[in-house]
Amino acid sequence: DLSVLDDTANPGNARKYSVNGVDSSNAVDCNQLPLVAQRVAARYAMNFKECLASTSTATVNAFDYAVAGATVEDGSIGLAAQIARAGTLGDKDLLSVWIGTNDIIDIYTRRVAGEYTSDAQALAEAARRGAAAAGIINEKILAVGAHAIVITAPDMGLSPYARARLTASTPDPSAMTRLSEISNSFNGYLRVSIDPQRFDGRNFGLVFADEAVQAINANSAGYTTYLVSPYNITDAACGSTPLLTCSNAIDTTTNLNTGGLVTGALYNTHLWASDRWLGYPAHYLLGLTAQNRLSVLPF
Repeated sequence: DLSVLDDTANPGNARKYSVNGVDSSNAVDCNQLPLVAQRVAARYAMNFKECLASTSTATVNAFDYAVAGATVEDGSIGLAAQIARAGTLGDKDLLSVWIGTNDIIDIYTRRVAGEYTSDAQALAEAARRGAAAAGIINEKILAVGAHAIVITAPDMGLSPYARARLTASTPDPSAMTRLSEISNSFNGYLRVSIDPQRFDGRNFGLVFADEAVQAINANSAGYTTYLVSPYNITDAACGSTPLLTCSNAIDTTTNLNTGGLVTGALYNTHLWASDRWLGYPAHYLLGLTAQNRLSVLPF
């Protein structure tokens, strides 16, 4: 979901699972408030068809294979299936891989439901899925000579989703701790299971979304380039508004469009767009981090 560009209803002008940017005509513009994947493509001046107006003559040379709701091992829309849609890969190809949030929430809900009978069992499953994601990256991307920017899943223990579980109708006082531990287990095994004997900085780079979320939570005022006052790291900017319809004008001095945002929220005041999906400040920070990583990797 974090990389999905959905132009089903708006060909050439996709909506995102984040806060969507509004242009000077008060219309949603896919190229405003770019996702991490869009910044990776922009590093090479490449264009997604989902963000080109129907009359544009620009060359389409970036491709979005992300699917909403995907988990790592889903047979039809999981990581391997998404990579397969890209066709034959080679040493001229770069893929950005960002998956795991749906797995973390799935494991947590199964733990609360009792399908996993202990926290240790849930953590073991998170580790297995993180390693499985790395295995797919090893064999389906890196082993065929392609390159990857791999982004860790956010620390979901710090998400509005986790905080809401504390006061739900059936509260879970351990929700934040459990979701952080599941996130750490998934990400830890994702990071260490990309085969260090075969692949290194000539093949892939890592961007740490989990650490970024933790750092912003620890010191929001230290990230004013991305997150502006009044800093909000606990609530969803879009509230209950579906993200594909949630939008905000960038120039708020002349256009106060709120497009479904909660009272007082702007596109850059809230770390989270929804209870589980990151907002623009995180995409901005992580997108620049990915661009910087690509500038020093020996691809």
